[in-house]
Amino acid sequence: MLALGRLVGGLIAVVLSASLFTNALEWLGRRLGLGHGALGSIFAALGTALPEASIAVLAALVPGAGASTADGVSIGAILGAPLLLATLGLGLLGLGALRAGRSQLDVPPRALRRDLVLYLSTFGLACLAGMLGLGARWRVPLALALVAVYLVFAWRVLQGGAGTQDEEKPRRLWFAPRRDWPSPWAIAGQLGTAAVLMLGGARLFVSVLASAAAALGLSGFVLAVLVAPLATELPETLNSVLWVGQGKDTLAAGNITGALALQGAVVPAIGLAYTPWRFDSAEVVAALVALAGGLMLLGGVLRPRRVPAWLLVSPAALYVAFVVWTLA
Repeated sequence: MLALGRLVGGLIAVVLSASLFTNALEWLGRRLGLGHGALGSIFAALGTALPEASIAVLAALVPGAGASTADGVSIGAILGAPLLLATLGLGLLGLGALRAGRSQLDVPPRALRRDLVLYLSTFGLACLAGMLGLGARWRVPLALALVAVYLVFAWRVLQGGAGTQDEEKPRRLWFAPRRDWPSPWAIAGQLGTAAVLMLGGARLFVSVLASAAAALGLSGFVLAVLVAPLATELPETLNSVLWVGQGKDTLAAGNITGALALQGAVVPAIGLAYTPWRFDSAEVVAALVALAGGLMLLGGVLRPRRVPAWLLVSPAALYVAFVVWTLA
């Protein structure tokens, strides 16, 4: 019971810190004059990806119940995020549109293609390295290359991300709830507080999860790939559902596809550099399902401007099938 309470406490800290971080990042982007495309693909996506990244880093660098279990937790957290986002996350986005009485989302197909191509290429390379079992001699340069590619991608998105004056402001900053325009110091303070809370919660979560895996005789990978994304990615994905209901399709879709771009490039670099990064059958299936969800969406946005809601819902079946296969 105590372990369960610590696990829940760690998850609450991570999720709360993600909300604080995303809210502050949105205000930072607003003060820099960035539009919904840049806010979704870079700033909101960064807040979505950071909890998972913090769990992966701490699992890799601070083993809790043995190095092999910790490595499994780290790899599970890294693969679990794109697995959930590219399947269940897209499905929830489509369901949000249908619930709002809309059969299509009005989004710039170019922005979605840009995010998805980066995700599929970088994440695909990282997964191929895991399937081949490449040694550290090759993994570390690949990790650096993936990070460099994402930095170039982010710079180009921000270069073309100027916003318009009529865009709706984010929710008021938590650290300045009475001010329409928070000061840079308030934004920085909230970012710093969120980072500390996120790291503390992630460390608690990783230690409990690794110990639970050892006690239950389960793979650390299985627990991490299923539990960690549900706690860290799903709450932020629900933001996209709310934004779609408000007609902010570009921001809603960019929150997910931008997070996929970050999760496909930067976060796998952690695994490449700090874990053995060798996939067994479960890791291979998780990687293929995550890539399949992205390919399904990419195939649907090659030409039309409006994305059918059913196209977003359909990849969710892949997630359900993976969970059934994993627990069978």
